[in-house]
Amino acid sequence: MGNVVMLEAAIERKVQQQRVLIAEGEPEFSPLECTLPPATPFPSDALGERLLRYAQALQKISGAPLPLNAVALLALANFAVSPLADIKFMGRPLPTSLFFVVIGASGERKSTILGRLMAPVYKYQSRLEAEADRRVQNDLDAAEASGTRRIAVASRPCTDVYCTEGTTSALDEALMHCAGRLLVSTAEAGIFINCHAMQSENKLSFFATLSNLCDAEPVKLLRRTGEIKVSGKRLTLLLMGQLGPVQEFLTDSMAQEQGLISRLLVSFPDSLIGSRELHWSLAKEEAVMEEYDAWITDILDRPLPVVEGTVNVLDPPLLTLTPEAREEYEKIYYKVEREMGKRGALRSLPRDDQNNLINKMATASLKLAATLQLSDNPAARDLDAEHVRRGVALVEYFMAELKRVTRILPTAKTTSDAIKLMELLRSNRLTEFTSSWCYSKGPHSLRTQKTLKPVLHLLEEYGWIMSAELPKGKGVARSRRVYRLTSSARQELGL
Repeated sequence: MGNVVMLEAAIERKVQQQRVLIAEGEPEFSPLECTLPPATPFPSDALGERLLRYAQALQKISGAPLPLNAVALLALANFAVSPLADIKFMGRPLPTSLFFVVIGASGERKSTILGRLMAPVYKYQSRLEAEADRRVQNDLDAAEASGTRRIAVASRPCTDVYCTEGTTSALDEALMHCAGRLLVSTAEAGIFINCHAMQSENKLSFFATLSNLCDAEPVKLLRRTGEIKVSGKRLTLLLMGQLGPVQEFLTDSMAQEQGLISRLLVSFPDSLIGSRELHWSLAKEEAVMEEYDAWITDILDRPLPVVEGTVNVLDPPLLTLTPEAREEYEKIYYKVEREMGKRGALRSLPRDDQNNLINKMATASLKLAATLQLSDNPAARDLDAEHVRRGVALVEYFMAELKRVTRILPTAKTTSDAIKLMELLRSNRLTEFTSSWCYSKGPHSLRTQKTLKPVLHLLEEYGWIMSAELPKGKGVARSRRVYRLTSSARQELGL
């Protein structure tokens, strides 16, 4: 009797092991729904005492969610400090430039936040322009006093520090005349995303230009006089907009394949509309924001490290990671590697973009860490473990938000068609099917390759189906792809 019990237990263990092996071969299962899961908690402590104080004051002024204020503030900090130092990484300089995308509902006061954060930047550029005008006028006065008959033609000075238009011509003009650093920012991302530069015949070139600028690579600008090479710039991008246009941008196949999407840090905080309080007195918060104005102006006023003989070609010194900081970076590097594997947390992204995302997310933690380090001490030359830990906490937030946002990227029609297909399989008691079956017997909306392909991709990514290539054999002229319901999907459909 004892031997029988032991045998039954051994058989049960074997069955359980097989079930685990089968389950491990299946993707993570998610419901087919368009509802948005709750936002990822923002690691506010990672900002550090100074930036957190500014973000909290701005939140009370704007009434918008803290992450919306904090990410916009991070973008302004990155813009201010990015020319001050690069990171010594794997034997080469790693620029600290970052690209941010913040999603917020209409009425979330994105314009209020951006306007308040940009106020000292507007004043700084106005001051640069006034000083340049005085220099030009002094040169003209000196020429006139010396009796010089030649008319002095002054070229436009390098005073641009921000650009709010998404056109190629506006960006080219700003790059030609920027003072070394440039901030491209807008609270209406839809205008940027739907501009002329984003049209099909222009997109690839525009995406490549943005990616090169994010990596501080030289870019070529087309001018009336010919092609001009521009180098030594640091660009920060801040797009704030509603889900619709941002969703279209994030799912653009050309932007994904080119690698631009892998350079974006995305945030979509839960809305506070309907629960915001009215504050009659904000004197304390305004005083804190005046401190912000003085802080960022002080950084902007610091002499920029430029190539000798130039005025706006940057040549930043290097931040060196301490041994402890390297250990912290290794943790996030290998964590991203694991999560980007077959069953990784970011599996919902297009597969062709995953390898790029591995490197970009890991190095983004260093860029965020450097932004925090230089915000605390603009003269820093070491990147320490504490700031790397804070950068890692922030990049883990952005990774979780990216996973969350990409989970709702399929359109409502794609989701609706996927549900129709699953209901049809349930009614027919089918657990596997082919594309040919869908074309002939599936829902009428899925009887073309164009409509069926995104539905199959969605079902695979959400863990409802798995595909396998069956070889040709007796009675089968060629191999064919068969789609099978996963065990989780069968359980959900009662099959």
